[in-house]
Amino acid sequence: MFDVILLCFGIFLFLISWYNPIPYGRFSDSLSLVVEIVPNRWFIALANLPALICLCFQTDKLSGLGQTVLIFIFIHFGMRSVVVPLVTGFIYTSDKKMVSVLTLLLVGAYNGIAGWTLAYMCTTLEGEMGDYWMDWPYYTGAFTCLALNMYYDIYVNYLRCHCDDVNCTEDLYIKERSLCEYFDLMFALGITSPNYFFEIIEWLLIFLLTWHTESFAYFLSTWLILWTRGLHISLWLCNKS
Repeated sequence: MFDVILLCFGIFLFLISWYNPIPYGRFSDSLSLVVEIVPNRWFIALANLPALICLCFQTDKLSGLGQTVLIFIFIHFGMRSVVVPLVTGFIYTSDKKMVSVLTLLLVGAYNGIAGWTLAYMCTTLEGEMGDYWMDWPYYTGAFTCLALNMYYDIYVNYLRCHCDDVNCTEDLYIKERSLCEYFDLMFALGITSPNYFFEIIEWLLIFLLTWHTESFAYFLSTWLILWTRGLHISLWLCNKS
């Protein structure tokens, strides 16, 4: 049941963001909504916090595999709601944009459902980590993608305020000019948002590790939402170039 709710919510976010990106981050001024009082640089932390809270309510007995997967999910949302926002929030202090409370409630509700659904999935996983020979490669790959995702997010925000040869008012165009040396193949393939790419692969690997409908629903929802946002970013960069 939780997987169906999560997938329907994900498809809903995908559909409403097709013609206009969800108004936060670089697109926070793309759509005027009421009660725009949430600081943009703290939006990701507040939006991911409901998932972390839901994970903390997981008290059922877990198998070895379930416990290992829950640790990964907890680290993921912990990084998204605490570590990265703290780092980028103190780095990118010049961001004065505001986000609507309605946007925060919408994205926060989705993440809360995701956290609850993934936590429930962990209670249904059976067996020990390593029962299948690909368990550890999948798990290691997911952690690698998480690390690359976090690195990209932090470094982008660093460049927005500490790039000597580019005007920081053009912060979003810095990606192609300064990050292509680290992700040159991805930019050559037209992947202008490597952080989204890494997150999609991250949850694909978790789905392959768990092989459950809950993880598949979250992977599919993540792919749809981030792919659409990535397309909007590509269009934004084309208009800037």
